[in-house]
Amino acid sequence: EPAAVNVAGSVNRGYFGGGHNGSSGVSEIDGIQFSDESAINPAAVLAVARYYLAGVSSSTRGYFGGGNGPSSEIDGIQFSDESAVNPAAVLAVDRSALAGVASSTRGYFGGGTTGSRSAEIDGIQFSDESAINPSATLSVARNFLAGVNSSTRGYWGGGDALGGDTSEIDGLQFSDESAINPSATLSVARYGLAGVQSQGNGAVATVTFTGAAVQITAADLTSAAAATATFTGQGVQIAPADLTSTATASLTTTGEATGA
Repeated sequence: EPAAVNVAGSVNRGYFGGGHNGSSGVSEIDGIQFSDESAINPAAVLAVARYYLAGVSSSTRGYFGGGNGPSSEIDGIQFSDESAVNPAAVLAVDRSALAGVASSTRGYFGGGTTGSRSAEIDGIQFSDESAINPSATLSVARNFLAGVNSSTRGYWGGGDALGGDTSEIDGLQFSDESAINPSATLSVARYGLAGVQSQGNGAVATVTFTGAAVQITAADLTSAAAATATFTGQGVQIAPADLTSTATASLTTTGEATGA
């Protein structure tokens, strides 16, 4: 059966965790440097070697959940120093072949198999790494599905459902953790797929400035969630890195000739 892609991402790097090497599950974490597309291989490894797991990311850490067994494990990597992390939180339901989506505050793991196909949605609270278990479930129980998210909703697509491959797209409203089931479906029913999204987590950038000679470029508003900047004064210059964030970046600059 096809393995899912399990990825966690910072602003600068993408990390792939776990998998199967042909003989057993592995604990490897490796990846790619976005700036020059070079390979990276941190010393950190997963706490539990496994495959058929899923990944979600906060602004500071990447988490890998579930896996073969099935497993309830959640472990991961600290982006700042690429050290391994292993929160006490575990999934509410042990399962493999699941998929992850993330809001700015929580990571959610949906679907998978416990031995039978699951509609479960559970996950992790980023702020304190506690386990969460919303009442919402997928509209269609399935495994080997994929996840994507906007800033307000997470969507799970495709998968192996009872009766065969599915084109289903369902998901979760982040604000109240209610289940959603859009009318949209995949063009081709399939399982063992993977998802990517544009604009990180659906970026929203807000800039308020007062004064003259404020210089800002499109790159300054690159964000995977929300960037807020307030400028007051003359000759304020902001560099792109000042507003680059995977969660919330807030920058307040007051005065004259303030450079970044």
